[in-house]
Amino acid sequence: AEFIRRSPPIGKTKGASVSADAISSYVSAIHLLRSREARYDVCPTANSLIAPLAAKQMRREDGPAGARRLCRALRLEHLAAAASAFEYLSGQGAVEWAAVLTAHAALLRGGEVGAPDTVEPDAARIITGRSVRWQRARAESLQRLWLVLMVVPIKDVNAKHKPYPTPIARRHDGPFGADPLCTYDALARVWWQRRARGAAFPVDADGRPLDEWWTRVGRSAAGLEDAPVFTNSIGLVMRTADVRVLARRVATAAGVDPEEAGAKSFRAGGATDWRECLGDASAHVVKQRGRWESDVALVYQR
Repeated sequence: AEFIRRSPPIGKTKGASVSADAISSYVSAIHLLRSREARYDVCPTANSLIAPLAAKQMRREDGPAGARRLCRALRLEHLAAAASAFEYLSGQGAVEWAAVLTAHAALLRGGEVGAPDTVEPDAARIITGRSVRWQRARAESLQRLWLVLMVVPIKDVNAKHKPYPTPIARRHDGPFGADPLCTYDALARVWWQRRARGAAFPVDADGRPLDEWWTRVGRSAAGLEDAPVFTNSIGLVMRTADVRVLARRVATAAGVDPEEAGAKSFRAGGATDWRECLGDASAHVVKQRGRWESDVALVYQR
């Protein structure tokens, strides 16, 4: 980061040095690609302390930006158009698709899907197996199975807040996996494939998930409660850069300019869909569900 900062900018630029935000993107990309090549996280632990301080100082030197770039909102219609571009029924494709749907349904920031690019992953703050709490059907869920996803906001840097409980119910009453946009089924598929060692997902005669299906897994689940739910192709926890790549893949498949998409596109898309669904009543719901403490939530409802 310091090397790029001292180097003269190349091409069309606005200042005498590369901006702090651009440097963070470059360093994150290098870190991600080098870690994938090496098959382990190449950054030392100290980087999670030093790099953010350096980036903060660079941003102070840059001064305030003229305008904040808004990511394109990726909504359910875009996800529906992009579903066929993902191998979402098994393997890494299932993990990536579950990350896309969960980011949209729970209004996750890019770094909340896994961990921010420049922060050492902390099992107490990322979405792990322990963060997904399966629930039996009840009247409030329209007699559908549902779950509670515990999300720790990445902006809670001082760890003053507890995880936010975010309810997610099945989107349909049909057979398991019949609706590719069902976040519940997508998360259940990933949870089961990591624990059941190839066993078929437990369903009833009509193909629907059995009541308390999550209790039918054996001892193979040991050690997975603290493992991240969303991982990249080499098994490391997803970073903001990975989520940005997913957003651009969805945008491309949906016929949207991928340069307009970013790691917050699913968050903006989910907030907008809630707005369309609930109208003015969405203001409180979106603010609570998206873990916002200010009215900036309104900016995300396009």
